[in-house]
Amino acid sequence: MDFLDRIIIESIRYGRGRRYDARQYWSERFSKFGLSLKASGNRRISEEANRRLYDAAKKAFIKICDKAGIEFSRLRVLDIGCGTGVYTRLFYEYGVKDYVGLDITDVLFPRLKEQFSEYRFIRKDITADRLSGTFDLIIMIEVIEHIVDKDKLVFCLENVRFCLSEDGWFIVAPIFDVSKRALSYVRYWSLDDIKPLLSGCTIKASEPFTTGRIIAVTKDRG
Repeated sequence: MDFLDRIIIESIRYGRGRRYDARQYWSERFSKFGLSLKASGNRRISEEANRRLYDAAKKAFIKICDKAGIEFSRLRVLDIGCGTGVYTRLFYEYGVKDYVGLDITDVLFPRLKEQFSEYRFIRKDITADRLSGTFDLIIMIEVIEHIVDKDKLVFCLENVRFCLSEDGWFIVAPIFDVSKRALSYVRYWSLDDIKPLLSGCTIKASEPFTTGRIIAVTKDRG
């Protein structure tokens, strides 16, 4: 399927803007590709090429967490858009005990629960469903660009602020210099877009990511 076909066919199948049906889109992708990295990565390249991209993304994530002084093992972690479990495994390897994986579809949950039986997985739409609980670290890696509607982004970041503990950390990527719409299911958000939506929080660190940048945000005291 070439670029033009994807624009036309997928816009018709899944809608655009507020009509974009993210749950259907990701349910069908995860059903098709399973735990392959093509499910959440680039479906037009090989598994090995996807693995290299994810390895680079994880290195950027670890680097910014080190820069912020974040120690995983003692934290309550919320992984927004856990997908195929790339960061689930990373947290498992780093000794995280309290982990919740959140995703808009539960297609892959049975397989993830087989591998990480002590972890919790919850199906919710971060842009529409209110979350509960308090977390010391919330990550949203390669998810924000699939939120294509501004009102849904506002709801999403309100959710994050509500669930983030005092002095907690929010790690999000990719963030771009200039915001623009790419595909029916892709929109690039800039720092200027998200700063006003993170009131009561401070951006503490920023690093290059595979595309755009990855930023670390902390919730201010009081």
